Amino acid sequence: MDFNSKPDTTWIQQVVTHLTGLWSDTHARNSVRDSYYNRTFSLWPEGVKRPILRPAKPRAIIDHAVDQIAGSSATVRRFGEKHKEDNDKVERAMQAIFHQASLREPNPTFKQIAKNLALYGYAVVEVALDSKDLQLARDEEPEGEKGETSEELKRRKALWEHRRRTVMPFRIRAPHPQRVLLDPMEKQPYVAVKTGVWLAQTLHDITAARKKAGRGTVHVYEVKDNPFEPVPCIEYWVEEWHSLITLANDMLIVEPNTWRFVPFGHAFSGRGQEPSNITQINPEWQAVGFLDHLMDDMKANAQDMAARHNMLLEAAFMPMGTTQPAEQVEEQLATSGMVELPSRTDLWYLERPQLPRQLQDIDAALLKDIEDGTYTRAVSGVRDVGVNTVGQQAILNTAGQRAFITMSEQVSHLATKAGEQIAQLIDILDLKLEVEGHEISRSDLNNDYSMEVKFEITDPVLRLQERQQALAELQAGVRSLESFWVLAGVEDVTGERERIAEDMVYAHPLVQEQFAKLAAQRLGLAHLLAQEAARGGGAAMGAGAQAGGQQQSQILGPDGMPLQSTLGTTGPQQAAQQVRSGMNALRQPLTPQAARPGRNGQNLAG
Repeated sequence: MDFNSKPDTTWIQQVVTHLTGLWSDTHARNSVRDSYYNRTFSLWPEGVKRPILRPAKPRAIIDHAVDQIAGSSATVRRFGEKHKEDNDKVERAMQAIFHQASLREPNPTFKQIAKNLALYGYAVVEVALDSKDLQLARDEEPEGEKGETSEELKRRKALWEHRRRTVMPFRIRAPHPQRVLLDPMEKQPYVAVKTGVWLAQTLHDITAARKKAGRGTVHVYEVKDNPFEPVPCIEYWVEEWHSLITLANDMLIVEPNTWRFVPFGHAFSGRGQEPSNITQINPEWQAVGFLDHLMDDMKANAQDMAARHNMLLEAAFMPMGTTQPAEQVEEQLATSGMVELPSRTDLWYLERPQLPRQLQDIDAALLKDIEDGTYTRAVSGVRDVGVNTVGQQAILNTAGQRAFITMSEQVSHLATKAGEQIAQLIDILDLKLEVEGHEISRSDLNNDYSMEVKFEITDPVLRLQERQQALAELQAGVRSLESFWVLAGVEDVTGERERIAEDMVYAHPLVQEQFAKLAAQRLGLAHLLAQEAARGGGAAMGAGAQAGGQQQSQILGPDGMPLQSTLGTTGPQQAAQQVRSGMNALRQPLTPQAARPGRNGQNLAG
């Protein structure tokens, strides 16, 4: 039997057993990682009773890393010059789909993927289709029912129209890596096993709907006493087939996979390395997160902080000694706060040994080792001791951000694969959707699902400097207007061209003259223009307009200048020169990723 054959329960269980064995070591280590992230790890050896204080450093390391790995919204790009208008349309719609998909999930999908990469060194993405939303996209316009009033039908039609226009059936999820079993050697898996828990009523609804649609071989799950009873199940995916079985080995669904792909993707963090003497495949060596090689340091750091905290408590509440009966002294202190003793020497505080100052060096060494094994603290917004200038801080930030390059690329790869699978679903299911006002349909894809999805974090000062340089290159004629837009972050190039064309229409003297007349009528001042026309001013305006705009409109703006000048209808070269002259030059960059602060406002200083 191969993976393209129709599966049965025996085959699925064999696949589950094989993949479970591959991932067993990795899954066992995940519980240790969780104990550090959730601050529940064992601080002292078993049976040793000492104070416990677990610092938040392990959690802070992961959370700050996530902010760097996926700290922005998805940016979608399509390739090729043949279908530029369609590509721009698909880019806008796909970005809206990614945004809506994140809104539909309890946790931001790609933030969770970044956290799984940072913590477990491994992450999984799942593309799903909401059958209820999909049905809304295909429902026919509702018709009147018996006993229904016209107003009720009107409301139902309005709701149907809203749902039909705004339906978004796609879901992008970040399941826990331990619930999905994939081949660790394949970036695009050919087989996937997802374990989970379904409610009894949900299983009944799913299987009943499949049975009614006549899709594959279906056994309807019957609800017993409790519709909310959790039922552990296994979902099996290959390119040809999709199955759902219970852990009790009852086959519920076996159907052809009409999507023609396995809706999962996975990636490792890039921080792992297989040992040279490895004899079998074990993903444990590749699934390495930020905490894996720091656990000894973090436990020692926690023990150090717990000991220091205990010393603080002992110093603040130092125990006392006395030559008198301790019970009497304790009772007097508890009742009146004073004691009566024959001599002052009958009561004293116990002395604690003074710790050597060299212990401070141990704590500093631990913190440095933790930082060396992760990333510089400057990335998380902490200024290091001795760093006093913006330049030094920028250099540290740039160096620290290199620790996240590989993980950021992996998140982008998973998002790209998810976007391509969504495009394939739009094509296969022949969907026509409107998401956040952007339309997308099968014809827009042109049988091409490829795209690039990125989560870019850009320094705003660096972006400003790049735009200034690109503007100079545009004026010099060595850069195209479209490439300048791309660098400036304009994602809808076709729409930008249309808006510029509209601006050119608005700037035409004839159009400006008509706008001025309409505004005069609205303000009740049309008689002034009529008087001007009677004196011959209107003829002059008309002649100027008929001359192809060689003469400026005689209607003056509020600044006393001709209206064309007031509205700023200059040519592109003049506009670019105005923008350039209005920007203060930035100083040379400190590093390729960080620009020096501009000289803006220096003339006002002092």
